[in-house]
Amino acid sequence: MSIQRSVLERLRKGDEQAFEVVYHAFHRRIYGFLLSSLGEDESAAEDLLQSFFLRLWEARSNIDVDKDFTAYLFTIARNLVYKELREKMTYTVVKLLEEHDVRDRLEADQLLEAESLHSYIVNLLDELPSARKNIFILSRFKHMSNKEIASLLSISEKTVETQIYRTLKFLKSKVNLVLLILFLSQKIKIC
Repeated sequence: MSIQRSVLERLRKGDEQAFEVVYHAFHRRIYGFLLSSLGEDESAAEDLLQSFFLRLWEARSNIDVDKDFTAYLFTIARNLVYKELREKMTYTVVKLLEEHDVRDRLEADQLLEAESLHSYIVNLLDELPSARKNIFILSRFKHMSNKEIASLLSISEKTVETQIYRTLKFLKSKVNLVLLILFLSQKIKIC
């Protein structure tokens, strides 16, 4: 859907009616994107939808009326999804450590090392091209099959396989293989 330039200009100036026009034009599409990205978690998608429109309102002065507004909106949505998944991963790592009573057995510096490893791997994922990162997240954290990912992203299954292979190769080159296997085995239980 295309929004008239005048509506975007009014939105940039803080016009609430222009904001409502944008909301009604895009809320279903953004919600659908959030829902599929979060593994059909309706509650999380609804929360992120509210955060999305709050973020849009707060950043309204940054809207470039000469650029693709739809792409701008989906960039905001994608970044919110990544932030949400990153927070879930961090929470899950800490929770796993507590549930398995590992926290009591680890020295304080070992716990910091485990949390540092998690942060390090998350930062490594941020170095990937966004398409490759998205494919990896859908595969490893959302447990989608290569066929499902290919269908969702309108790409071939071979492309999905190649991107996952390249991501794993990249991670293996940066992290000790044993630590990577430990990290991935914990992560597979996340979502």
